[in-house]
Amino acid sequence: MFLCYNHIYNNWSGIVNYYEDDNALGCSAEGHVSHILSDRLSSRPMGWSKLGADQMARLRAFKFNGGQSKDLQKMILKKEKEKQKEDNLLEIESKVVNKRIKKKYKEKRENIPSLNKGIRTGLFRAIKSLG
Repeated sequence: MFLCYNHIYNNWSGIVNYYEDDNALGCSAEGHVSHILSDRLSSRPMGWSKLGADQMARLRAFKFNGGQSKDLQKMILKKEKEKQKEDNLLEIESKVVNKRIKKKYKEKRENIPSLNKGIRTGLFRAIKSLG
């Protein structure tokens, strides 16, 4: 009995702080990480890249948060469409920029004698690679 009293008395300020603190409710994140992620990522000995581990962790979290496979398919299709749009925009932009560069420097390129000789020298290749 005396040991219990001493323990409570010595730790009374910590006990009071614990119950007065707004964040005293706690969090079960450690248990979730151990149960959900470790089940797949560390229970079977295999090597994971950072990207692979991140994707697997996201997939497991999605599943255990109630995500359905049809929702996942919709998400993947949406991301693929967005990526395709971005790739198309980059391709169009690249073509426009290249066309502008060629038009801007066309006259100057025609005035360079080593380009008009028809002999493929190192200088010819170097200048051609610039534009």
